[in-house]
Amino acid sequence: MEVDREGRVWTATDNGVWRTTGPTWASVDSEDAPRAGGLSLAVYPNPATSGATVEVSGSQAVRIVIVDALGREVTSWDGARRVSVDTSGWAPGAYVVRVVSASGARVTAGLAVAR
Repeated sequence: MEVDREGRVWTATDNGVWRTTGPTWASVDSEDAPRAGGLSLAVYPNPATSGATVEVSGSQAVRIVIVDALGREVTSWDGARRVSVDTSGWAPGAYVVRVVSASGARVTAGLAVAR
């Protein structure tokens, strides 16, 4: 997987070479980063090959959404704090994990799927 000068993500698979049609952005939350409205997010392993774990800490009700590089929703959960994500059927590439609380606090993390 590579990112070109315009911010597009390129990846090669057995089915060809794929790229996003426009620039992509992902942010990664770390332990040193400030919490967004009391939320903290961890995604591991990253990059993922067949699965990943998403963990959210904080005292608010949340919605977890994973979107692909084009911004399309791949999967979501309401009220979960820890979810196991089966990425085995997903195309290799860049994904974004978004967490939104009931109060509107948001935190995001990148997730790379590799084969």
